[in-house]
Amino acid sequence: MHWAVDFVSDVSRADLKLMRETLDAKMKADSGQYGEAARILWELLLTVRHAKRRRWECITMIHMGKVYKALRWRIAMQLFEEALELSEEIGMERAKLMALAELGEMECSWGHFTEALELFDRAVALLDPADMESRRSLLLVRTLAY
Repeated sequence: MHWAVDFVSDVSRADLKLMRETLDAKMKADSGQYGEAARILWELLLTVRHAKRRRWECITMIHMGKVYKALRWRIAMQLFEEALELSEEIGMERAKLMALAELGEMECSWGHFTEALELFDRAVALLDPADMESRRSLLLVRTLAY
């Protein structure tokens, strides 16, 4: 699973704790312990919502969606949709790109190719032209919808 943790040079102690918990959940998910990863992320989501850390809330919902793709697709879809809405509200472009790509991948898996292509096109439009790795990755996934 590819996850994003917002690493910046000026990190607070609170951010370090959130990063550790996020990476712990990733390790659990990578080892197939999806239930435990989901538990960690639900607790993290409650913490960041209570603290009104909207950027962390957004990225945590995306990570939860990735975990729930292995558990319950409907919940994953809802988490990605909520993350997309929040990312648009707070202007978090990278999270918006990730949510759009994840939603596109899910629509493609369900055979909804037109919807998938629309979501992938919206995600591609957000890519930095210099970010060749992300562009290549997203375009490869997009070809599945054709």
